[in-house]
Amino acid sequence: MIRWWKYCQSSGKNDQGLTLIECLISIQVISSMVLLFSFALSQFAALERQVNDDRQIEWHLFLNYLEQDLRDKVVTDVKGETITFKKVVDGVVLDEPMTYNRYKNLYRRSVRGLGHHPVLMKVSQLSVEKKSDQLILKVTFDNQESYKGMLKVVDHVPE
Repeated sequence: MIRWWKYCQSSGKNDQGLTLIECLISIQVISSMVLLFSFALSQFAALERQVNDDRQIEWHLFLNYLEQDLRDKVVTDVKGETITFKKVVDGVVLDEPMTYNRYKNLYRRSVRGLGHHPVLMKVSQLSVEKKSDQLILKVTFDNQESYKGMLKVVDHVPE
């Protein structure tokens, strides 16, 4: 037991602690890591702001595009996430339906059922309601941003 005690005391006998250079190098390494982490964090925040700005611009462009499409048209059907409307020329409703509907995580526009044009991307949830002469749209994107818009619509042929 005495030998073991002497061994424990003598094992740390040659340790003289950390030198000043070792302390400075470790402080420099730690400060470099903190600097890199703060830079990465600021880049992440800037990227998130850019994505949010892009989503907001996309939403407003979509509303403007839909509002433009609704001119001289009557809404014929609103079901779930789908809006269907037809063009009116001289009081006559043409049989050329234009549809906005959801496909996977896109909201798209098609004319006469031909092709499609994506108008909203990375959509998580979308709801469309028609109340009297208003179309109420609510959308949530994949990044959990939510927007709501209301557009005035015509649901009968103007006289």
